[in-house]
Amino acid sequence: MVYAWSGAQDQAVDLIEELTSRYPGVGPAEIAREPLFTVPLAGNARFQAVVKKLEREIAENRIRFDRADGGPQ
Repeated sequence: MVYAWSGAQDQAVDLIEELTSRYPGVGPAEIAREPLFTVPLAGNARFQAVVKKLEREIAENRIRFDRADGGPQ
């Protein structure tokens, strides 16, 4: 967040890419929907690519949860 808000967008996205690929404890919505990332990085193409990937992951998780829970298929 500090990198993103201080104008160091490349470093911010580098760290975000690492967090989303190496650390399973970081939930996809924690990055893709967090205004402290999305606001300063809104115009960054690399960040937008990460957000698209994370939104797909969120959708896939929702489908898996619904199936496991007996909800909508």
